[in-house]
Amino acid sequence: MNKTINLYLDGKYHLDVVSWALAANMTVNQAKVHLLVKYADLHPKCKTEEMRRR
Repeated sequence: MNKTINLYLDGKYHLDVVSWALAANMTVNQAKVHLLVKYADLHPKCKTEEMRRR
């Protein structure tokens, strides 16, 4: 079972933090901090979940 970390803004899915971190050449922890600060006014929440199938 593969897992990922999803970012939710105001309770709605926004992006996959792991994929975003790879694209931005950051660690997952750096990406989480960056995104939580960037979207602080939109009540961001990171959740570890099973990967979505495409």
